[in-house]
Amino acid sequence: GCVGDDSFAEELVQNLKAEGIDTRHVTRKPNTTSGVAVVMVESSGENAILVVPGANALVGLTELEQARQVICDSDVLLMQLEVPVETVIAAAAIAREAGVPVILDPAPAPAGFPPELLNVDLICPNQTEAAALLGKPLSSLEDVIAAMPTLAEQGPRRILVTMADQGAVLFDGESVQIIPPFTIQAIDSTAAGDAFAAGLAVKLAEQATLWEAALFASAAGAIAASGAGAQTAMPNREQIETLITKQ
Repeated sequence: GCVGDDSFAEELVQNLKAEGIDTRHVTRKPNTTSGVAVVMVESSGENAILVVPGANALVGLTELEQARQVICDSDVLLMQLEVPVETVIAAAAIAREAGVPVILDPAPAPAGFPPELLNVDLICPNQTEAAALLGKPLSSLEDVIAAMPTLAEQGPRRILVTMADQGAVLFDGESVQIIPPFTIQAIDSTAAGDAFAAGLAVKLAEQATLWEAALFASAAGAIAASGAGAQTAMPNREQIETLITKQ
């Protein structure tokens, strides 16, 4: 990843280090700002986000090549789309060559979605992003279920669509299953999708079944939505396992 040469850069890197995250491949880019998002949250907990990519838009093939061995040695590669699409496609190719499973969280969903992006093992869009991928509205749970085979034809071998308070829809290549929602008081959904994707990747890296990973991810997203902020709302394993046990 990349940060700028502004006042946010050191804070961002230190926040990662505080969580035990390896920052060797976080590059500082001169004469640019770090990526910034302004989040507007409604009383319902739903949000709208204004993003200034800054240094995130400079994560290129040079940075990717420097991190090649890290990708090849990984149990899972989790990708999203806040860096250039070309870099994401190249990262997925490195992972596939090394036999590393690839998960794509297609957020934010770009216009004219490149078909190469969907050559992944698992994709986990939300309802809006799934509609963007298909180019048609998905207004209900039934719409999402019916759309699964069509979305699978575009490339992803497995699909998990998040549906906010309706849970999630899982397609394993053969059948559709519904992941039940967790009952929480939604405060701010900003980090819910990121927490969901992270939880999914963690459990799959631990060789959990897809159902187990999806349930863990759903609990992670629910806890994140019950707190305020983004990084500050991220749950830990104990919180997630406690919620699963209670419900």
